[in-house]
Amino acid sequence: MVANCVYKLLENRSMASSVNVRTAMTSLLASLIRRYGHSIACCVKLTQLLQCFPHMVNCLTSFIRSFMEEENLTGVVRELLKEICSYSGADLERDAQATQNFSAFLLDIAAAYPQLGQSILPLLRPRLDEDPYQMRNCVLGIIGEVLPMFARREQLDPKESLQRDRLMDLLQEHVHDVNGYVRAKALQIWYAIVSTRGLPVRRQSQLTALLVGPQGAMMDVSSFARRYACKTLTAMVLQSPAAKLTPEELQLVLNKELKRLESLEELLTLSRRLAIPSRANVCPYDENEVDLAHSSSDLQPNPDGKPEHNRRTKPTKPQKKRKRKQMSKKREKKASHSDDNEETDDTKNDDDDDDNDAAYQSNESGYSESESQNEEADIKDEA
Repeated sequence: MVANCVYKLLENRSMASSVNVRTAMTSLLASLIRRYGHSIACCVKLTQLLQCFPHMVNCLTSFIRSFMEEENLTGVVRELLKEICSYSGADLERDAQATQNFSAFLLDIAAAYPQLGQSILPLLRPRLDEDPYQMRNCVLGIIGEVLPMFARREQLDPKESLQRDRLMDLLQEHVHDVNGYVRAKALQIWYAIVSTRGLPVRRQSQLTALLVGPQGAMMDVSSFARRYACKTLTAMVLQSPAAKLTPEELQLVLNKELKRLESLEELLTLSRRLAIPSRANVCPYDENEVDLAHSSSDLQPNPDGKPEHNRRTKPTKPQKKRKRKQMSKKREKKASHSDDNEETDDTKNDDDDDDNDAAYQSNESGYSESESQNEEADIKDEA
């Protein structure tokens, strides 16, 4: 009965606006909740009053502030928020006044207590895909109140950074919402984030792509969306470090970087030219260790100081056999032509044998075949 008297007084706007009356009602409800377990009935009745009367937004906000700071009734506050979030989208679509009252109250609570707004976001997430658009605006507004809480922290945990990225993804999606007011609300929140320097660096390019271009927010049919898109882009440009430089300074920096790029390209082309011959000469997959050892030994200089290709090498066994066969053939030919002059041929054969032996010995000692033929000619001239 006492609680019903309190609820009846709250229906009257003049009585609910009185600070003294409202303070007395807050103390009375807190006593009923603590002593008589009136928490569930209180949450249901306050939600019904908020659904019907617009002035209950400010009154209920003051009740929540007293419950949180003075009475220490955080559990009751959370239960009240869950009760408000449990209303179906179809009921809210039929009752525009209730939708407006709920959205205004939730925005006030999220602005005063961002942690409470963060706790009810999972319950309000399905409202982003439903009508009416006022609830979508309400959810985006709560996201806009929660995101600065992450921006004020110097270091974020992996869970907190993941939650921040998900909330920003939701904001990016609703920049292209079907309703112009929702698009304007999303861009307004982006402008607030950029103004407080809470926008991550890796998000700047993504947000710029949403603002400019033929499909960007700058070309939106809604004037509110275009206005906040221009404000957001202006704030991003002003906060850029390059915005403080004059055109002359920017040109100097550009010329310096272009010269540096040209020098790097020259070094790259030179390194490519030097790398091509070395790759053609040396191939570790085609040469074995023995071939590499022979090639390295050929490149070493002689002790005498002469090049390696000028040294006289000793004839091998196949070369000796080839030379012997040639000498035997020559002897047979000379024997066939010596029928008329046997005496002269015998002497010549002896001389030839001596010359051949000398040539053979000279070849074995390292003389070439051309030198042995020259010596034979000299001996014949002397005879």
